[in-house]
Amino acid sequence: MFFEFALIDIMKKKIIDQITATVVFLFILTLLRFKLDLSLVPLWFGGFLGAVILESDYLFQVFLVQPDLPLSKDTMREIREFGVIRGVKMVFERTEEIKNLTFHTIFFQIIFYLFAFFITTSSGSVLGEGLVMSALLNLLVLQIGEFREFGKLDSGWFYRLNIDQSVEKQKIYVAVMAILFV
Repeated sequence: MFFEFALIDIMKKKIIDQITATVVFLFILTLLRFKLDLSLVPLWFGGFLGAVILESDYLFQVFLVQPDLPLSKDTMREIREFGVIRGVKMVFERTEEIKNLTFHTIFFQIIFYLFAFFITTSSGSVLGEGLVMSALLNLLVLQIGEFREFGKLDSGWFYRLNIDQSVEKQKIYVAVMAILFV
């Protein structure tokens, strides 16, 4: 019982950290644009979409990539018996059971940086800019949060990559990603 409440508190803290980072980032971008009008609505919408889209990774894993997980089977049963909302809630209450996420990896982050560079430099889509920049910011927030809480990144970040995972190299990696973000 205590574990359930602690997990829900961790998820709430994680989401609050992500939304706070997104709001601060979008506020700074709004100030830097020196205008406050409706043309910024797509930027803010994209920013919030970028913050939420990373969390869809858990659903992606449960419903498509890892359907043989006990959590996947429990979730499908929960959806059949009680509806989609209860099933999704179950997934987010039991995220620690999902290993090898797709969006929460170094490989995805590097590819997404390249994609974000393309979106921000050539697309002209304010919605797209908000989405990719917010998603990248939230990946950094997650990584920094793991360093604060555990002193290192979880090995899931290095899924399918045969590279040195020493804490020192992890710190350098996160620092480089932070510099590239700015």
